[in-house]
Amino acid sequence: MVLDFNNYDNKKKNLLEQEIYKLFVSQCNNVKELNWTNSQPLSLFPGASTCFSQLHSLFIDPNSVNSNALYQISKICRYLNTLIIYNCSQDLPELVSLIDSQRNLKNVKIYSDNDLRRNYKKLSEALARKSNTIKHLHLNLLTESPSLSLDNLTVLSISGWYTDDEIRGFQHYLSVLKFPDLQSLYVTGSIYTYDLATLIRKTNGNISRAFFNGINKEDIVILIHAIANNCRKIEILHMNLNPRHLILLLSNCKNLVEINLSHDYTDDDLSSGDDLLNILADYSPKSLTNITI
Repeated sequence: MVLDFNNYDNKKKNLLEQEIYKLFVSQCNNVKELNWTNSQPLSLFPGASTCFSQLHSLFIDPNSVNSNALYQISKICRYLNTLIIYNCSQDLPELVSLIDSQRNLKNVKIYSDNDLRRNYKKLSEALARKSNTIKHLHLNLLTESPSLSLDNLTVLSISGWYTDDEIRGFQHYLSVLKFPDLQSLYVTGSIYTYDLATLIRKTNGNISRAFFNGINKEDIVILIHAIANNCRKIEILHMNLNPRHLILLLSNCKNLVEINLSHDYTDDDLSSGDDLLNILADYSPKSLTNITI
């Protein structure tokens, strides 16, 4: 069956679309995954409680979803494992209710609307209240709320490009932030290396994977020292790295399996490839088998 909405005016199209969704909700039981990025009030349709009560993964765009429908889904869904929020542009109480109602929330990804970034204090506080269950967190927004420390977090991903004011706010935030059990750290964007070093020093030394792309290279040595001294178990490292700093890393990080060096420094700081090969030959642990330059 092929449905062609191109020949319908918007009103007829919406009515037909709504009837299809109503049929879906009324006939489907125990749906496990939902990608909800349209304006149809799915949680308000007859049968929604049966359809969505066992939902494990929810992908949602709060800019598209009706606020009443968003609040209703928080009353229906209490066993989400994964929550992904697109275009998060404000501290919506309905999102706070959705997070608060969960009993086993483990994976959270929040993508902000870069043009409408605001304070997310209440959302951060809701995430903090789930600190016992959340293991994986992705943000492309920086919040100044100090309550976001998640003691059981194992994977943290931060991406985005920020203004100087936002970065300064994040610096204050890092003074109280802690993720002691962090094992994987992924960072893309304009975050200062000093701030990342601060975050790493507050972990318990269990980071095994670290990826840094596009970060501010100012004071890169501080970040390298933080990794060398606080990430002795690290196995995979990708970053803009001066090969001369390899000596410290290779000497301290004996579990390295994979390392990715940037081209940014190689030609300027080493007179020949022989120098780099000598460093690798003299200091590499036996576990290091994958080197990218």
